[in-house]
Amino acid sequence: MRSCIHCHQVGDAQRQWYRDQGGPFPQKVLFPYPHPKSLGLILDPKERATVLRVQKDSPAEWAGFQQGDSLLKLAGQPLLSIADVQWVLHQAAPEGDSLQAEVRRGDRNVAVTLSLPNGWRQREDISWRASSWGLRRMVTGGMLLERSPTDQREKLGLTDADMALTVAHVGEYSPHDAAKRQAFRRAMS
Repeated sequence: MRSCIHCHQVGDAQRQWYRDQGGPFPQKVLFPYPHPKSLGLILDPKERATVLRVQKDSPAEWAGFQQGDSLLKLAGQPLLSIADVQWVLHQAAPEGDSLQAEVRRGDRNVAVTLSLPNGWRQREDISWRASSWGLRRMVTGGMLLERSPTDQREKLGLTDADMALTVAHVGEYSPHDAAKRQAFRRAMS
């Protein structure tokens, strides 16, 4: 047989296994391969592991990363791309871990220590990831829910403190169509 299994399929199987067990999902399974922006580190997609910018008041800023830094190593792992950074972050402890980085800044190498604060994996919005589709199936029957716009909230007499969600997408095909089979539909603009 000449086929391969994709990394996303492994993640889907892991999440399904934890769901079948009825227990909580480990952070590493729920938030796999974290994007560096979850730590305030924005990398240039056109350059080899190069810092495009550092978000204010973020773990990356506190560590001392600077725009233009070229990441050479993180936790001892040589880096070529954002995928390498994500692999290192995926292997890191959920919180409280510190990762040693080596960056090229100008004409010298600089050591930087990146501390991973509590809840750092949860800072990323994972809804854009294909890996979140299975979670939508499990939790919302295949619906993608978004915070209702202010004008809709006002029409309903709701404050900003009240929860109101709008259906932005409904899964069309099994097994992602449970909400559709219950007559849920996408909100029309």
